Amino acid sequence: MGMRSTVATAVLLAMLHVTAGRDLLQTKTEGGCDVINQTLVTGSYLSRYNDLAGVSDCCSRCSSTPQCEIFAYCPADAPYGCTHLNAEEPAGACLLYSLDGAKPTVKQQGPQTLWISGGSPDKGLPTLPAPKQGGTCGAFPNTYLMTGNNVDSGRAATADECCSACNNAPLCDVWSYCNTDEKDQCNTESSYEYGTYCYLFSLGGVDWKIAKVAQQGPETLWVSGYRDATNNQYVPDVNATAPVGCDIVPDTLLTGSDSYITTYSDLQDAETCCERCRNTPACDLWAFCTGDSGEVCYRRAGTEDAGTCHIWRLTTTGRKTDVLVEQRGAETTWVSGFKWPENNTFSDTPPKEVSCTYDANVLKTGSFLTRYTSIPTQDDCCARCTNTPNCGFFSYCPTDATDGCFAAASPGDAGDCSLYKHDGDTPKKELEGKDVLWVSGSPTSF
Repeated sequence: MGMRSTVATAVLLAMLHVTAGRDLLQTKTEGGCDVINQTLVTGSYLSRYNDLAGVSDCCSRCSSTPQCEIFAYCPADAPYGCTHLNAEEPAGACLLYSLDGAKPTVKQQGPQTLWISGGSPDKGLPTLPAPKQGGTCGAFPNTYLMTGNNVDSGRAATADECCSACNNAPLCDVWSYCNTDEKDQCNTESSYEYGTYCYLFSLGGVDWKIAKVAQQGPETLWVSGYRDATNNQYVPDVNATAPVGCDIVPDTLLTGSDSYITTYSDLQDAETCCERCRNTPACDLWAFCTGDSGEVCYRRAGTEDAGTCHIWRLTTTGRKTDVLVEQRGAETTWVSGFKWPENNTFSDTPPKEVSCTYDANVLKTGSFLTRYTSIPTQDDCCARCTNTPNCGFFSYCPTDATDGCFAAASPGDAGDCSLYKHDGDTPKKELEGKDVLWVSGSPTSF
């Protein structure tokens, strides 16, 4: 048995020791409060206390706190504390909640739950939903399932332990486990997770009748599963064949307007980014930042490192999502592509020819579109405007303006490139004169 298995076994044995003699359905009164063991009940958070010797002390804190209706106590003899949402609470922690007329939420329940929950003496313990029975640990390897309803999350030693946590969380229907010891290897839609991390999700409502397959394929380190096999209306097929090849649009940064899935870092090349998209069922569009280590690609509000890969889907809630052309042209170090060739309407449409007229020592403004930073030359700023939809003119602060460029509303730093909409209005000449460092311009195509 390896060290990791030994530690996990020790933790489990310690938990069983603490919960021994505390049956799930056993209720009793300590300090005037009705309590239930092996259960974590929450509501609207009020306050907390630490280092309390027993559940009766937690009961007393609830009794003396206005609005407190329920509480949760982590036993003082819990050797490793108790898990709670995204945190681990220390032994002796006492959390107080109000209900405000709502029903309590049973976050955890079952033999692996160390928490003891209770109700205030004057109102008693609210009626709790009956615990779910059974539960299986059927798992889909190399798959990240998720819903928009996050029930709980935290560390788990194994995928089976994550599944068991789902079985003991009354609201849980779907679980996903980061199956590696290394940090920053499992990425979600918004962040990277350390290894051995467990997410619990619920199904319900209009939007989440089934779980979304957010990632899938050989490079995906997540393992996922359903608590109840009857909820599995979509069985992921990790051997499903996506289109071969990458429908690439060079010198272009394409994005999905509101359909971001996830980001990968330090990928070797565009083909690897394309592969990530092919192996993510929801993915339709990808963009990769080319260049050597240490180099960057420009975005509207900063830079991103070479090797960065973003992926998007093109449908949300059943409607088509427009593809946005954020950058295009020879100066663009991004490469984009599509999983499905029929979505690519860009390869046969070359970038516009870059040509601009310039007014030195002039700041023109109008309907603001976006701003780039650290742009090397006015020609590069011209290229950004030329290949940005709806851009009619721009203002640029030269890189040799060491103290930046003055503007009454929004001063600019050296290298700032602000784009303004082409909406039929005449640009407003805000500043003009030999002391004005700004350069303004517009593409000759307008």
